[in-house]
Amino acid sequence: GRGLDLGGWALSFGDASVELLPLPRIPVSLILWKGDDEFPSRADLLFDSSCEMHLPLDIIWSAAMLSVKGMLA
Repeated sequence: GRGLDLGGWALSFGDASVELLPLPRIPVSLILWKGDDEFPSRADLLFDSSCEMHLPLDIIWSAAMLSVKGMLA
């Protein structure tokens, strides 16, 4: 999948998930959930809680955007 092409590795959450390292020591998990009759599809973007110790908020936001753009490319 696309996440593996970006150097990430598969996780076992949701219907599909991958962990990426858009920046050193800042793991980002992207979890996709397929929709069904009761719930719409969705995606969750999760950061390791240690990221706030390493980076300011604007850089964390940039890491999120890099992760999403990489997956959509």
